Amino acid sequence: MKLLINTTSPYARIARICLLEKGFDFELQIVNPWADDTDLLKANTAARVPALLLDDGRALTESLLIALWAETERPDPTLLPGDRAAVTALAGVAMGVVEAAVHTMVGRVITSGALTEPAFDEAPVGQRRRRSMITGFERIDEMLAEQSAEPINLGSIVSIVALEYVHFRFPGADWFPKVPRLDALSAAHEARLDCRYDAEGGIKRLVAIGAILATGAPWGVFVLSTGFIFLRAYSLGRVTGSRAPCFNWECEATGAAVWGNWARRRSASWVG
Repeated sequence: MKLLINTTSPYARIARICLLEKGFDFELQIVNPWADDTDLLKANTAARVPALLLDDGRALTESLLIALWAETERPDPTLLPGDRAAVTALAGVAMGVVEAAVHTMVGRVITSGALTEPAFDEAPVGQRRRRSMITGFERIDEMLAEQSAEPINLGSIVSIVALEYVHFRFPGADWFPKVPRLDALSAAHEARLDCRYDAEGGIKRLVAIGAILATGAPWGVFVLSTGFIFLRAYSLGRVTGSRAPCFNWECEATGAAVWGNWARRRSASWVG
């Protein structure tokens, strides 16, 4: 199997984590949804990530539908333990936060052409998106009062991804609410769900970094070759079910920023 993703999409990250938690063996392919990537369009006419290419050639799309397929195909370990309605409800609220955050990024690009230009945030639609994030996080924290941190489940996965993504896209936001239970949930899984680069993603980031640096200095070749050797030595090979999922956005921040900037120069935007 192969999972088509981009480097920062929270939707792709949710699908990736769920597949890893289920123990599926799959490869990763980084694509640019904003550049009409041929492989992505073939898998998903909507040009959205994630897209999961099954071994029989069929393609599954949308993160929660991929999670549903994974749960059906491999019930153990389950992503819906205990009160399934409660877990599903939590996942739904958290997905609302993700949607609001991503839509804010899209709004920024449409209105100003830049992910970092916050003018859209103060428009009426932008303020509604911010309110959705704030009230969504507050609701998540309330719901976690009745749920255990263990075992990991779909609701907690989406909630942690939402938390990390919003921190990643809105660093130091003064409007972010206090969410002690969600912070504790994220911390509880931090050691277990550590960050490891996959081979495809790691190498492509190094290619991007090397290409950029090599245009002005020989350091690009050094970074590229040294990084490749490091990846091989550290066994950051093919992603397998034994690999721990990545919740830590900072581990991808540098690579994603370089890769994202490179992609923006080619396709004007890099949202997700």
